[in-house]
Amino acid sequence: MVARILVAENDVDVDSGQARMTKELGFETKNIWILEVAENGVKIAELRAWLKINYLSVKTGELMVFWIKGADNLSEQCQNVLLKPLEEARDEVLFVLVVRSEFGLLPTVVSRCRVEEELDSGQARMTDEAMEARWNELIQAWRLGPGASIALLDKWEKDKELEILNVLIKKLAKGLREFPSIKRVKILQFALELKKDARLMVNRKLLLGRFLLEGWKISGL
Repeated sequence: MVARILVAENDVDVDSGQARMTKELGFETKNIWILEVAENGVKIAELRAWLKINYLSVKTGELMVFWIKGADNLSEQCQNVLLKPLEEARDEVLFVLVVRSEFGLLPTVVSRCRVEEELDSGQARMTDEAMEARWNELIQAWRLGPGASIALLDKWEKDKELEILNVLIKKLAKGLREFPSIKRVKILQFALELKKDARLMVNRKLLLGRFLLEGWKISGL
């Protein structure tokens, strides 16, 4: 079964995740094994043991969900351990990787999964047209200088700072694949670091402002 990557600003609780999987798959399962990965990650031996023990409990015809919360906190070595289970998962096994950003995962992990965004209840998803508009406004502001960059903070929607940052991260990543450059790498790295800090920041407008100014400096536009 194709694994899922849930990209979420806030933690996705297992109950809501289970309800979502039930709706998508068309049937319910109570068989959920949960691994919570802290900021400092887990040891490779612990991950291997968790996978091995839980795999032994998988029964034919019964769906088993392997729920890894904070998967983007896993080290590269641990993520490499996941590759074979993700690739060779039985029909009864569904991996769900909950992350703040899919860019915290190895490309080889992402390529084996379906990436989905989890939004807070009632939150409207930004349209493709709105995403493209934010990107074009950003580039124009960087060309005009720091004043124009800061002015975007008042123009852009309130309470959507993190969603806008996510949009810009995706555009930067896509641009990096198509037109690689050191500047794009530095801006993307800075944006990803800011996203990690977002959980601890109350004023996310300030966070987006930091990105706009530092991105302008690095871009050299």
